[in-house]
Amino acid sequence: VYQQVITSLPELDPAELALMHYYTSSLTELGLADASYLEVQDRQAATCGGINAFSSIRGDVDNEQTSRGFFVLSSKALVRNQLQQSQLMRDTLGTVRFDELDRLRELVSQTRARREQSVTGNGHGLAMAAACAGMSPVARLNHELSGLAGIRSCKALDDSLENKDALQQFADGLAGMHQKILAMPRQFLTIAEQEHIPR
Repeated sequence: VYQQVITSLPELDPAELALMHYYTSSLTELGLADASYLEVQDRQAATCGGINAFSSIRGDVDNEQTSRGFFVLSSKALVRNQLQQSQLMRDTLGTVRFDELDRLRELVSQTRARREQSVTGNGHGLAMAAACAGMSPVARLNHELSGLAGIRSCKALDDSLENKDALQQFADGLAGMHQKILAMPRQFLTIAEQEHIPR
């Protein structure tokens, strides 16, 4: 069974857009309610074959200068775990904690390491993204968030989070973005054999 919760992205200022990747990548890596992130990882492993969040921002078909964005929480599970899967997704959106500061610090450091390693394997893609950055708002955003500019900003963020006040401000920013996402109307997608789709 594949399930997704989909919302349109709310209006975000540049600072919030810069946090989007960190928000989506950390959402399913943190604790829920009274459970720590380690306990949540055990629950995820027992419930589903994967749960992740991501955003998608695309230019309009007839005008690349305008764009639309979506936030997606996605998971897959065995049919017998469908109810627990749905509950896990609901709890992830409704009770995620942004107070595990050491965990957030660790996640940013992991992101930095992956991005730095990507330079050797994806240098041509990063160069193309930089070259295309002036062609449309989405191309510029791609360069700023996941291109060479994004790598530079990720390194600067990681260094800055050694300061506890900066780390708390980062966590507060993620929590604020989460509240904006929660305020948006939601759509739900379930993919399964027909007899297993609840009516």
